[in-house]
Amino acid sequence: ACSSNHSIGLSDGSFTERGLIATTFLDVYHTPNWARLHQSKAWSPAILNDHSIEQYVQLTFFGGQFLVKNVAMQGSPLFDWWVTKFRISTSNDGEHFVTNTEEYDGNYDGSSVVMVTLQNSTPSIYFRVIPTRWNNNVALRLELYGCFEYIA
Repeated sequence: ACSSNHSIGLSDGSFTERGLIATTFLDVYHTPNWARLHQSKAWSPAILNDHSIEQYVQLTFFGGQFLVKNVAMQGSPLFDWWVTKFRISTSNDGEHFVTNTEEYDGNYDGSSVVMVTLQNSTPSIYFRVIPTRWNNNVALRLELYGCFEYIA
């Protein structure tokens, strides 16, 4: 059985930096590598407060398909920026993504950790967190919990 308390290793740094990308980032203080729970900075996109452009953080699971059960998230530790609503999108080939129709509730401030349980999650190699609503600007710090699905 898949445990929902196994972390992918964003907060402790064991998840590799090359597995974290984003559509854009604001500056060197807001790169995708800062999208890690409890860090001193956060990821923020270069295009601030524009709802017409889809921005996201993407994780690549090099160990194989990972089933994400829970997402822990924070906003910015420096500014009043955080994500209030988001969607999830997954892929196994990096080209064809399936976006979950459910819009999840995110943060209500920059520092509190909100744990979100994903319903109907599927194992994937590529996993996107897509902010859909936010306070002032997008800022994300994340940890993912779940398990690798080993192919026999």
